[in-house]
Amino acid sequence: MDEYREDMNDYSENMNTPEKKRIYSSSIRSDEDVDFISLKKHMALEKMPQKISMIVFSVMVELVSMMRSQSAVHDFNKPTVSVYFGEDPTLYYLRCETIVMTGNAETLVKYINRFNKHDKDELRRYFKYVRKASSADGLGLELIEIAKRATAPIGYSVSEQEEGSSLFSILVRIKKRGKLV
Repeated sequence: MDEYREDMNDYSENMNTPEKKRIYSSSIRSDEDVDFISLKKHMALEKMPQKISMIVFSVMVELVSMMRSQSAVHDFNKPTVSVYFGEDPTLYYLRCETIVMTGNAETLVKYINRFNKHDKDELRRYFKYVRKASSADGLGLELIEIAKRATAPIGYSVSEQEEGSSLFSILVRIKKRGKLV
């Protein structure tokens, strides 16, 4: 199940090395609005090219939406989703994590593994097909959108917790230069 687990260790929340820098991090509770304005300010401070900042922002919106909908945490005093945004010399990375029901984690992994095998054109066609299907679910559509914008396979890790729940982390990488999408 942890095919891309090794990627997660390189993009931890404690990252601040000469080669890697955390730009933004936040924890979001289930009863609060997401502060996307703060994320935009951090992106502006980094002087990111417009096209890349639009891609990063749209991926972050999809990630947070997806992870909030899958979260098994409903206590208003506890963070629901943790969000990290950082960079290294060649790419930006976005990472989200939350506690999910183990069955939902298995579904996420199945979707991620499926979408990591397709190129961008195949993902675009599949998105149109799924969107037209009466059985389209938001989770699959959100993950297709994320996979279309990612410039490397989507990384993930799953760590079983207690009572049928798992800590699920997802990692999306976007190149700073070159062909993006």
